[in-house]
Amino acid sequence: MFLCKCWNDRRWEERRRWTLNLGFLSCTAIEPQPPQASLTSVWRVQCRTPGSAGQADKIHAFEEDSHEIKEGCNEARPRCRGCERLDIACSFTTSVPSRNASGPVTLGSRSPSSLRNDRTTSPDVLNVEPLGVLDLALLHHYMTETSNSVSSLESRREIFRTTIVELGLLPTSHYVLHAILATAALHRAMQRPEERRNLALRASAHQHAALRAVQPVIASGTSSAGDSKAMFAFSCFTAVYSLGEATVLAALGEEAHPVDSIIASIGLMRGISTIIMPHMYMLFTSPLKPLFESDHQALLEAIQPRVEKLPQMRDFIDLIDTHESMRGEGEDTRTTCLDAFVKCQGFIILLRDADEHLEPRWVHTWPFTIDEAFFRLLKSKHPMSLVVLANFAVMMHLIDGCWWLQGWSVRLLTAIESYLGDMMAYALLWPKEMIHGTLEH
Repeated sequence: MFLCKCWNDRRWEERRRWTLNLGFLSCTAIEPQPPQASLTSVWRVQCRTPGSAGQADKIHAFEEDSHEIKEGCNEARPRCRGCERLDIACSFTTSVPSRNASGPVTLGSRSPSSLRNDRTTSPDVLNVEPLGVLDLALLHHYMTETSNSVSSLESRREIFRTTIVELGLLPTSHYVLHAILATAALHRAMQRPEERRNLALRASAHQHAALRAVQPVIASGTSSAGDSKAMFAFSCFTAVYSLGEATVLAALGEEAHPVDSIIASIGLMRGISTIIMPHMYMLFTSPLKPLFESDHQALLEAIQPRVEKLPQMRDFIDLIDTHESMRGEGEDTRTTCLDAFVKCQGFIILLRDADEHLEPRWVHTWPFTIDEAFFRLLKSKHPMSLVVLANFAVMMHLIDGCWWLQGWSVRLLTAIESYLGDMMAYALLWPKEMIHGTLEH
């Protein structure tokens, strides 16, 4: 008997292609989708006429240009137009053929049209949202180039290239994939000046999509290891994006004030860190563990004696004890500023000792280590906090080869100079010589 398919969209009827599948004794039809779709769905129907006893059924294969297909099934009862022409029995069904263990082809599965109405089917299976060509190009760019820029160690690059991409492909953490594509778009924008504006817009669109998608996760809390890994990955890309976007905008001549930009970036990184910290034990037992092999706290404590002997350390202590901006401030303010300065100088030593193994993550780690009281001083643009921030610009200068940090040190130091004015120019002598000169302390 001939099994007819009641097609939902008659406009595409003449474009259906039928091919013979000898392996399963059935005819396979590929139904094209409307122009905006990028994937096709495969529909199977059984088309056969009963043979005599002991004979195999005859298989009818209809080509796209055949008269029968062009006329289409008019769904008339008891026999449709196509079956009337072929003089065969006509039966309407929503089943598709399947092959059971006993051998002959049977009708056991449901067609995609019935599956679409099946409430037990996951919406993710049917709701296809493929990446566009541009986004596929960005993903390729990330895996071949951007992932190589995040670390000097291949073991860490491989984690960003594979493990973190796999996280982004999980249905529960697409915000990681958006963050990956946003970062890749910024990186590509730095390499291709002729496409810079369009790529910057694409990066912004993906970053906004990432932020929208991550909000429910933040609201519900990261309760699982998967959420913790995805949130950590998102924080890494957010830290890079917040600085990289300003770098691209500066290249386009549209950058916001560097001091305001860096304060906003530090605030964003600290906010995400607050969410992740309670679940760090999950990260230490996850495939992301190699990213945490170096304990910055232990390293800073080990080099603190060296920091205490630095000339710029003594100069900063004198500045705190004598500058008028500290009059009326309590001991807590002095301690807070001094602690932030010591940690900054410690990271500078780590970077200078690293030689060819410069790790960009040290630049992003310092904002996590500063006290909340210091961050409040920074947001209010307290003079002492801006002096410390000028030393942070030296950290950025030491790793200026990273594409998202290019030019940041000069722009930030220049902006701090304009804030503090000539009266505090002496407080910025060491950062200026490190960034613009050849001072070797």
